[in-house]
Amino acid sequence: MDTKEAYKKKIEAELDEAQKKVAALKSKLESSAKDAYQDNKKLIDELEKKANEIKSQAKKLGNASEGAFEVLKEGAENAISAMSKAIREAASKFK
Repeated sequence: MDTKEAYKKKIEAELDEAQKKVAALKSKLESSAKDAYQDNKKLIDELEKKANEIKSQAKKLGNASEGAFEVLKEGAENAISAMSKAIREAASKFK
């Protein structure tokens, strides 16, 4: 397996884990009071949007030229990091 493919699989695995956490938060949100639901639905929607953007970036990684791969790799790492931080912040609101 080449480096690009291995990295793409790594990003996809991290994304899968992040999506599981978002789903768990969404489940907690859906069982919360109506006011809390309305306040936090936007946050969950934003996390799902970020996950879709990362998924799109992961697809591009496999077909990227070497130069483009490095740029996309950095972008994917930043996106995963930002999403992980947002998930931690969201989780703290549901405790």
